[in-house]
Amino acid sequence: MPRSSTWDLLLKILGVIAVLGLAGIVLKLLQGALQSLLPASAMTMLTDGWNQVYTAISPALPSIGALLVLALIVWVILGRR
Repeated sequence: MPRSSTWDLLLKILGVIAVLGLAGIVLKLLQGALQSLLPASAMTMLTDGWNQVYTAISPALPSIGALLVLALIVWVILGRR
């Protein structure tokens, strides 16, 4: 395996990790901004709605994670060609 292919693979993996990290940071900043803008009752309703959505999808999260890993593997393999 040539060095450039290994380097490209490493960069793609680090890119995916960086995008996920940035998405988490953006969501936290959005939550902080909404918390200061919305009244307490609206923020409570928003938090309750998020908890309800999370409760509904949490049993499927391992399957979704596995699907994402498989999609990333296919993306890396197709990207190397």
